[in-house]
Amino acid sequence: MEPCLRTASGGRRPTSGRPLPRELSGAFATGSRPREEGEIQRLSRILLIVYFLETGLVLLVAPWSTVWDRNLFVEMLPSLGSVVRLHGVRGTVSGVGLVSLAVGLWELASVVGASVRQRRGTGGKRPAAPAGGVERALAEEAGSWSRKP
Repeated sequence: MEPCLRTASGGRRPTSGRPLPRELSGAFATGSRPREEGEIQRLSRILLIVYFLETGLVLLVAPWSTVWDRNLFVEMLPSLGSVVRLHGVRGTVSGVGLVSLAVGLWELASVVGASVRQRRGTGGKRPAAPAGGVERALAEEAGSWSRKP
């Protein structure tokens, strides 16, 4: 692909002096940029969710498996092996895994909730309550308590 120069009107043209074909000039429009950035943000958020879920599951399960007791570090350093085999250490590592798993599930719920709200057309905002609906109901309730039978 040839190097391009930006024109005074904001378009691009090849350095050879020939204008870009219409199909290619649309690819450089600034309108397509935010959509690409949104897709990159969404992808990075999904990868973060996968990372937290996977890390959480591994840290939750690994301390209680045979892999935890029989690995190179435990075999080479017996003092490390005696510390790693303590139930408190295993519980702490599992606790960190549980927190990571909870963060991953929280982010997943956030992404799914945002997607559902976007599809419903609320744009991430909660639908407004009917005018005077809650206030009127509370006033009626308060009025019914003040009346004597």
